[in-house]
Amino acid sequence: MKKNIIAILTILSFSTIIYANSFDNPKSMALGDAYLTKASGFQAVDWNPANLGLIKNFVTINLFQLNSKVSNNSFSLAYYNDLMGKYLDESDKQDLLDRIPNSGFCIDMNSGFNIPVTSFSVWKLALSVNAHAKASVELSKEYFDIILHGNKLGKVYDFSDNTGEAISYIETRLGYGDLLPISLISSKLEDIPPIYGGISLGYIYGIGYAKISDFKSRFGTSDSLMLIDNDIIAKTAGYNTDDSKASIEDGNPAGIGFRANIGFFSPITKDISVGLAFNNLFGTINWNEDCEEHCMHIYTDTLTIDNWDDSLLVDTTYSIDSFKQSIPFEIHLGGSYKLKKYNFYLDYVQGFGKSILTSKKPKISLGAEYWTFKWLPLRVGMGFGGDEGLHFAFGTGIEFKNFEFNWAIRNHGAILPQSSK
Repeated sequence: MKKNIIAILTILSFSTIIYANSFDNPKSMALGDAYLTKASGFQAVDWNPANLGLIKNFVTINLFQLNSKVSNNSFSLAYYNDLMGKYLDESDKQDLLDRIPNSGFCIDMNSGFNIPVTSFSVWKLALSVNAHAKASVELSKEYFDIILHGNKLGKVYDFSDNTGEAISYIETRLGYGDLLPISLISSKLEDIPPIYGGISLGYIYGIGYAKISDFKSRFGTSDSLMLIDNDIIAKTAGYNTDDSKASIEDGNPAGIGFRANIGFFSPITKDISVGLAFNNLFGTINWNEDCEEHCMHIYTDTLTIDNWDDSLLVDTTYSIDSFKQSIPFEIHLGGSYKLKKYNFYLDYVQGFGKSILTSKKPKISLGAEYWTFKWLPLRVGMGFGGDEGLHFAFGTGIEFKNFEFNWAIRNHGAILPQSSK
């Protein structure tokens, strides 16, 4: 059991180094995720499948795409660099604690890639195969207090607000977009701008899932006794046993899921476009391979060196039935405006449920693009809201008729990298 708990915590902290996460690409990242009306080719299948109907390029093929992210809610890069190797006096320790919210220290991590060549579009059809993973861990502020100041006699520390969740999977999406025959519905609609519609279907091959579903922990000392009261319950699928490794090698997924996106796009004028997408329709993942629940209980209120062996430790791993994970529904609204060499973008996202893949908090993204030459774009963007919070981005690339290379960097909480979290 101890090995299982260590494995769970390791997964929650580092699984995203191994697998990949979002369908973000250098263009969308540089524009702060204001990408609903700009996405084209194989990228449209993830953002707005209606854009496939425009056929900007008859064929697009992904050669390589990678993104990686680590962010936290407390410490900037500059503060971290200044802290390393420094002797901390009492004011330094208090400053560190003051930077951590009362809700705790939170860190989010992901890295991602499109599997090369398997993502492409032909005519109005597109296929994308992406590896995804995401991990989020939240640690109690009390941990940092006891590390910096040591445990105080007579004080009981409560670490019960720890949470953690991780997921990894591969998703294959197939999409189609086309011009909607609005004029056939009614002759009165002939004068409205053209409207494109599209749909994408996603098949999810689940690799693994882990979540700390219950965490209660208290610790305290007196001049002669120690109190320990821990209850940890974690649920996993596909991660923990040798059998699960064999299952993946044999091609058996730990979970199977499905979701659908429906999108619309309309060029209102030559310079103004709008888009609308309904994401994660019927979104679920059924985890059915190596589903387990891990329970660890430690309790004693009279622990001393003399009776160390008398403390009560119970650790158990149970096989559990398959379980379903929901992917909450989202609405995406977007618009773009062209002004000579400038393009401006605005997106709004509203989720209807919180999960490791979605946020219930609304998010607004703003992006701008300037073409210094026909082949050299400069991009900046920002976003705020959602679970990601305030972030700024910039990027560029080279784009020719038959080939393009783009890159971007995103900073959380500040414009400049050194001040970002």
